[in-house]
Amino acid sequence: MKIGVSTLALYPQPLQEVLEFLEEKNVDYCEIINEYPYHEIDDGLLDSYQVKLTVHSPLSDINLASHNQLIRNSSITAVKRSMDRAVEWNADLVVVHPGSMPIMGKK
Repeated sequence: MKIGVSTLALYPQPLQEVLEFLEEKNVDYCEIINEYPYHEIDDGLLDSYQVKLTVHSPLSDINLASHNQLIRNSSITAVKRSMDRAVEWNADLVVVHPGSMPIMGKK
């Protein structure tokens, strides 16, 4: 069995401290929540640790299911950017939440 821990569990610790802690505990994966304060990360920092990475795309103000095209398109752009970062970080997995349908929206 492989064990992973989200950066959310150790928020607001700096990512370096999170990665050090997870390595000390022999955790296999670190799920980086790809929004503040973990949205701008020095790639060299990630290369310094053996823990494998997964990425959780942004949650705040993201709604891929929005009926509002501007919100939906902005959400898609943010998720795609997160996926691009996941590729750069050699992450094994990206978690994406689809959002929610508004009650008073179209059927």
